[in-house]
Amino acid sequence: MPRLKEVAKNWLRSNPRAHEVVVPIIRLLRPARSDLLPGRPPNQAPIQVPIQVPGCQTFYMLDQGGRDQGGRDQIVRDVRRSGWASYEHPLPQVLAVVARLSRGAFWDVGANTGFYTLLALACGPRLRAEAFEPFPPAAEALAANLSINRSGRRATIVAKAAGAAPGQAQLWLPPADHGLIETSSSLNSDVKEVHSGSITVDVIRLDDHPIRDAEPSILKIDVESLEHVVMEGATRVFEQARPLVFLEVLPKAELAALERLRVAHRYTDVRLRPDGAVIGEPIDYDEAAWNHLLIPTEALPRWAAVAQSALD
Repeated sequence: MPRLKEVAKNWLRSNPRAHEVVVPIIRLLRPARSDLLPGRPPNQAPIQVPIQVPGCQTFYMLDQGGRDQGGRDQIVRDVRRSGWASYEHPLPQVLAVVARLSRGAFWDVGANTGFYTLLALACGPRLRAEAFEPFPPAAEALAANLSINRSGRRATIVAKAAGAAPGQAQLWLPPADHGLIETSSSLNSDVKEVHSGSITVDVIRLDDHPIRDAEPSILKIDVESLEHVVMEGATRVFEQARPLVFLEVLPKAELAALERLRVAHRYTDVRLRPDGAVIGEPIDYDEAAWNHLLIPTEALPRWAAVAQSALD
C-alpha cells in the first residue's frame, strides 16, 4: 500500500490538471490529513490552464512556461487574467454560439497557439478543424495544446501560410524582446515598423487544400493585414462551401480589396462591436470592432440573428 500511495503521488506531481482536481477533493473529504496532499508540480513545468465556456466542454491550454516565468503564451496569460470572453471581445462569444450550431470543418487560418481552434471544437462537437500556422514556435505550442485535449484529435495542423498562390514567402517576425510567443508575425513586411528577422515558409492556397471529411462551414482569417490575399486564394471555398467567415480587419487592411471580394462572393458584413452588431455596411476599419463576420447573403436572416444573440 505505501508503494501504491507513492506512485499515485508521483503521478499527481507530474500531472498539473489532476493535481488541480484532486487536491480540493482531499481537502474537502480529509481536512486534517495534510500528509495526503501531493506536492505541486515543478515550477518549470507548463501549467494546464482550464478554460470553461458555458454550454461547451472544458478545454485546456498550456501556459508554455512554469510559475516562475508566468507563462510564455500571451493568449493564455490574457485569458487567465480576464476570462475567456474578454480576449478579443466579443469574437469568442460569437464563435462559441456559431460553433454549437454548426457541423463540417472549422478552418483556422492564423491559428497561433490554438485558442480559437480549441474553442470551436469544445463548443462544436460535430466540427473537425484544420489549423493553419506557419510560425514554428506557435505551431509547436499549438500541437502541445491539441495533445492535452480529447477534442484535439479532431484537429489537423497545417504548418503553412495561406495566400493567393502556392510557393514560398518570407514570414516577418516582430521584435522578440517581450519573451512571449509571437502573435503578430506576417507575410506583410509593412505591418510592423521594426522586425527581428524573417524566415521562409511554405504557402498554400485554400482552394488547393484537401477536403478531408467535410467542407469548411466556418473559416477564420487572422493574418495581420493580408486577409484579402487569403481570400483571393479561396474562390472555390467561398463559392462552393459558402462558409461563415470570421475576418480580422486591422488599420493597415486593404479595405478596397476586402470590399471587392465581399461583393464578388455575395457576402454581407457584420461588424462585431462589443455594444452590438453593425450589419450590412461596407467593410471598414472600426477601432471598436477589429473582428467581422461575413455571412453568405442567402443565409443572412439565420446567422445575423445568431450573432446578435451572442452580443445581447
